[in-house]
Amino acid sequence: MQPQYRASVERSCEQCRIVFRVPNNRIAAGRGRFCSVPCRKAFSARDAMTACPACTVIFRARKERLRERGAQFCSRVCQFAARLKFLAPQDQKFWDRLSPNGECREWSGSRDPRGYGRVGWRGKVVLTHRLAWELAHGAIPSGLLVLHHCDNPPCCEPSHLFIGTQSDNIQDMLAKGRGPWGHAGTRAIKRSSPS
Repeated sequence: MQPQYRASVERSCEQCRIVFRVPNNRIAAGRGRFCSVPCRKAFSARDAMTACPACTVIFRARKERLRERGAQFCSRVCQFAARLKFLAPQDQKFWDRLSPNGECREWSGSRDPRGYGRVGWRGKVVLTHRLAWELAHGAIPSGLLVLHHCDNPPCCEPSHLFIGTQSDNIQDMLAKGRGPWGHAGTRAIKRSSPS
């Protein structure tokens, strides 16, 4: 009786990287990753099965990296998604720092000399009413300003804010009688008396 021929494939051991032959039936069964039992045990001691904190998929991670860095992710996509989820609470912290004052929600943190709120946000100091607009409606188009319907500089209530140009800002100021020249933009003209 002739011995039955088994088809095999050359593979590299995942622990020691030695090339060895593995029968196809072992590969089909999900085995054949290691050249020997000691290599399999050493690999198991080195790695741990862990869940990805972003997508909850179970994957193999290095134990020493888990000890050093804490959570590991199964992919770069999950790592980036988790970073975005981590940043989301910062948005909530911003809204929590607004205190109601009538219909307005005023910034309770630091303010500049003109009364506008200022906050450090992702490495830059920004005006809070502009940040409130960006969080509520998206990016501010270039060359446009965020204006207040309520004329209250520390107000960050998104319904009180609107987008406009510098010209719109001046027209709004004059229409509300806040110009440096008195009511509704009328300028007092100083005339010299004839002598």
